[in-house]
Amino acid sequence: MEKTSYLLNLAVQTTGVYLQYNIFQVPFWTDAFGELEGGEGRATDGNSSAQWFIGAWTVFYMAWWVAWACFVGMFVARISKNRTIREVVVSVFICPTAYAIIWFSFMGGIGLRQQRQALELQKIGEESFQDPSYFLADDSEFCYDVPQQDVTVNGTTVFTNHLPGITPVCMFDRANDAQSWFNVMNSFSYPDSNGFGGFGPFLSILSIFTLAIYFITSSDSGSLVVDILASNGASEHHWIQRIFWAVTEGAVACALLVAGGDSALKALQSASIVFGLPFNLFLFIMCLTIVQMCDSIEKEQNPDMQDPRMMLPEEKHSWSMPLFGGVFNIFEYIFSMFICVNKSRKEKGMHMPTMKQALKFFGALFFPFVSLYAIYSSAVIDPKRKNHVLYIFFSAFYTCCFIGWIVLFCMTTVNAGYTALGWSLFFVNACILTSLRMTFRNALGYPGNFVGDFIASSFLYPQCLSQMMLELESENVSAFVAASHDD
Repeated sequence: MEKTSYLLNLAVQTTGVYLQYNIFQVPFWTDAFGELEGGEGRATDGNSSAQWFIGAWTVFYMAWWVAWACFVGMFVARISKNRTIREVVVSVFICPTAYAIIWFSFMGGIGLRQQRQALELQKIGEESFQDPSYFLADDSEFCYDVPQQDVTVNGTTVFTNHLPGITPVCMFDRANDAQSWFNVMNSFSYPDSNGFGGFGPFLSILSIFTLAIYFITSSDSGSLVVDILASNGASEHHWIQRIFWAVTEGAVACALLVAGGDSALKALQSASIVFGLPFNLFLFIMCLTIVQMCDSIEKEQNPDMQDPRMMLPEEKHSWSMPLFGGVFNIFEYIFSMFICVNKSRKEKGMHMPTMKQALKFFGALFFPFVSLYAIYSSAVIDPKRKNHVLYIFFSAFYTCCFIGWIVLFCMTTVNAGYTALGWSLFFVNACILTSLRMTFRNALGYPGNFVGDFIASSFLYPQCLSQMMLELESENVSAFVAASHDD
């Protein structure tokens, strides 16, 4: 829906700025000169930063995040069972950072571009029509209607629309900053001669729905952690107690809003900052104790000199059919001019795809939800059939998204705005399949990583599903199932 090249460039640029400034410079930035008052050496040119700025951001704002250490630490530990320390550290550092960069680069970049375009229209109206509000939208003081055709004045083109369909664009309203998000959503109107109302209302409702899910799941996670802390670390407790904490948290938030509104919440945030600062000392101590714990465990497990073979990677099983095998073997057969195929590949039966591989591939291509449910129901994913209903829901949701992105891509002939929605559903499908592949692979002890799983689950989804379906018939899975029964 937006200018894709601009957003990708902005994401790369933002990543560079983050690596250059935010890792070392920002955490140590105290704005010492900006805090000086008049008569103490404050800048005479009037360009000093506001004195309140440092108290609302950077170092002090980080102290507010530290105040969440107990809550978030307990939650991360709870969901990271059976994970290595390296996996937890990498996930906690890399995933949120990557998500924040992508989110703020794309959504913030859209808002900044539209703000600049609104200022551009204001200037064109003033210079070409002697009226700064010439393009101003009805019943608005900050939003401007973007002309869908070129604007020509006295034979000179003063405006060319390179992004048709995106209108109106709005400047920032400091008095009503909560409206900025909905202004961006409503800009995807894609007006046409048929009176199409645009995607704005749908995206706004979807935003409110996802925001509600975010708060509900956050409250549920918070209640879980508070319940564990209140139960002296016990992980199993009565569900009424968890409901009690959820209701209590909501009641406190409502009471603060009713009693003092934003001022009460800001006061609570300030208190969190004050109490969060001492936690920094405990964090340093915890980092030291983690290193000591790992060293102690290493010595207990290896009281004598370590066996040199421990430094070598363990031999791991792998897929019976590699991701580049199966139906893709036909390409090597073609590129080998049909006669120069490697003999070892012929001996292994890898010079051409088998009938079973072809049937699995094309079945997954046109009916991926059938293969998805079969894998969810397998002994590798759900050996005791405890999550049968949940996996039915996942399969049904995947089916809806699969049909949805195909329909939306077909509807791009009617309106180009459906393309972005189609890619969104395609991405959701890829995420579901990525999660399934990672679970499948980890259960069998196969090597791999998230990036490879995502690539296989998105554009190579038929091969990914057929690979897992064929693996269910392999000796490795049979041995895995037999070992599970023995346990």
